[in-house]
Amino acid sequence: MPEPIEVTGTYVDQASKKSTNTLYIADGLTIAQITEGLQALASLIDDVVSAVINGINFSVSVDLSGLTGNISAGTSDVEEVGEFISRTAAGREVYMNLPCINDTTSPAGSDDLDQTDVNIAAIISMLEDGLATAGGTIIPSDVDENDLVQVVTARERVRNTGTRGG
Repeated sequence: MPEPIEVTGTYVDQASKKSTNTLYIADGLTIAQITEGLQALASLIDDVVSAVINGINFSVSVDLSGLTGNISAGTSDVEEVGEFISRTAAGREVYMNLPCINDTTSPAGSDDLDQTDVNIAAIISMLEDGLATAGGTIIPSDVDENDLVQVVTARERVRNTGTRGG
């Protein structure tokens, strides 16, 4: 059975305080149908709240059961990220961090990711050119939907998660 779709509403009151609520809906609709339904839901909510509806967003779970390497290696660490910095044609930088980057993706003594590595090259190609699927091409963009055109940096970084291991 598919996972339900999580819908989050964000509201802002007169004092600029924010609040959210979560609703789950059954999967089985297209993105266009979900979007149309959530726009109708926003209209219903708008009639009963005295706040600004700042946004209604949804997330869809993806079936990962077919992944063959989906294990936690003994050296995995969420604070070791592969940082990919891309640029749009307008010059805006867009960051994508991949936690638990494999130690083998950087040459010894370097923080740069090996862009000749087949797997790293595939990520860079996806960011720059999109990812073709049977349903269409996924085109990475910035928040204004400007396509990414160039990966300018690919390196390993350490990012503090702010949590303590147990």
